[in-house]
Amino acid sequence: MKTVVALGGNALQSPGGKTTYSKYLSTIHETCRQIAPLAKKGQLLVVHGNGTEVGNLLLQQEASGVEPRMPLDVVVAETQGQIGYLLAQNMASEFSSAGIRKGVVCLITRILVDRNDEAFGRPTKPVGPLYTRGEHGKLRALHRMANVGKGWRRVVPSPRPVDIIEKEEIKALLMDNAVIACGGGGIPVIKSGKGFRGVEAVIDKDYAAALAARILGAEKLVILTDVDGVYINYGTKKRKLLREMDVREAEAYLERRKFGEGSMKPKVEAAIDFAKSGGECVIAHIRHAAKAAEGKNGTIIRNG
Repeated sequence: MKTVVALGGNALQSPGGKTTYSKYLSTIHETCRQIAPLAKKGQLLVVHGNGTEVGNLLLQQEASGVEPRMPLDVVVAETQGQIGYLLAQNMASEFSSAGIRKGVVCLITRILVDRNDEAFGRPTKPVGPLYTRGEHGKLRALHRMANVGKGWRRVVPSPRPVDIIEKEEIKALLMDNAVIACGGGGIPVIKSGKGFRGVEAVIDKDYAAALAARILGAEKLVILTDVDGVYINYGTKKRKLLREMDVREAEAYLERRKFGEGSMKPKVEAAIDFAKSGGECVIAHIRHAAKAAEGKNGTIIRNG
């Protein structure tokens, strides 16, 4: 079986993203403990988010005043190395403890996007930490800001992924290794002459994971986050956890705007894209990763 896991929410960071390195490392260690058993069932590709880390690096650049400041695509590459290294270290330890005879490889990955994607004119992807209303007022003159429900965050363009440049390398590596790739949604690039050029954007990791799952012919896409599954009316007294949905039901909920724009909506859209290709997607809490992969937890989305 081929499984693609998308890590987000508290799989990488404590709520709010403000934490010490030791707590950060502890969270990643627990995440790897949860997902390592999935490698026993076959090929495993891990895709991770980087919204908080990208935002923090941008803040560090601005605060230090050190030149040259790196553009957003380079900052995405930096976070791929940072998070990928920590995931690889901890997954390898878990493999060793569990007697799983596989290597762990982190691959810096580029993702092709359309230079004419409308997202470049409408930034919506949250990056960096949460800010209060007072902090938001000071920052909005410098950055595009959006209210994400729990507070304010900086937002940047988030074009849809079109192709994975290193897809053949990922396929080859998966034969003997668990692979960490498309980190942070991948480094966004556009075609330029006979090659590619990086662009200022951050790709949603759920869309990238769904694309990877389709390209690899995976049987299952597991999207892990910090809630127990897909809710409608989330944040209200009428909230309801959905255990199963087919594609038509999911699309109907999307049309009625039942899911958060920068939170659950992209996860459901990614699940629909993958389910239409014949696979099964489950959206669940990181602490239930193993059960979710077996269809015993979270929200399952299928094509009929």
